[in-house]
Amino acid sequence: MGRRGPAPTPSAVLKLAGSWRAKANPAEPTPANGEPFIPPKLSVAAREVWARTIDTIAPGVLTVDNGPTLARYCHNTVRWWKLAEWLDQNEDTYTVTDQLGNTRHVRHPNVITYEKLTHDLLRCEQEFGITPASRTRIVAKKTDGKEKGKERFFGGPRLATG
Repeated sequence: MGRRGPAPTPSAVLKLAGSWRAKANPAEPTPANGEPFIPPKLSVAAREVWARTIDTIAPGVLTVDNGPTLARYCHNTVRWWKLAEWLDQNEDTYTVTDQLGNTRHVRHPNVITYEKLTHDLLRCEQEFGITPASRTRIVAKKTDGKEKGKERFFGGPRLATG
């Protein structure tokens, strides 16, 4: 049986939100802030999602070790759109007739996959603070506008480890 209750909020997100609970786990690992490396085998379509998504994540939330998670998100977003297009052109169910001649309607596996991807994408979006509700929990770092390039997105605070 897995752990009960909601997943704990990372200390970096708590610190950005100004929460006193940010200091609750001084031994929490603190990976370096910055843009993760794009996996070389990521498709062209997933790379486009990557480029758009990077700009929507609040400063200080994304770290260099988030590459695989962000890559999964981008890959699944591409799959989700393909399934959405398929669903626009096809029925959600199909008819199955058994050996006795009884018929029943069955949900198409693509519908089930689409719904699972929807759920998985939402969870990932919440982790990165991309949804409107999760965005309200993050206070973005104020900048003086002098940061250059991607520094303005990835120059967030780092927590000291104990």
